[in-house]
Amino acid sequence: MVEEFKSKVILNEYCADKRSIFLRYQIPRGIFVNGKEVWFGHEVPKDGIRKATLKALEK
Repeated sequence: MVEEFKSKVILNEYCADKRSIFLRYQIPRGIFVNGKEVWFGHEVPKDGIRKATLKALEK
């Protein structure tokens, strides 16, 4: 996705397997676009992340 959207997005990835990261964010996993969680109820499909990013970029 970063390759597709270039300078329009910043990707931050955090490994919740690290206890310090888990304690900081209090969630085992999550996808956030502009600070808002994108919820799928299951593992997020790549296309779902792409659609959420496109929607955020339209605003």
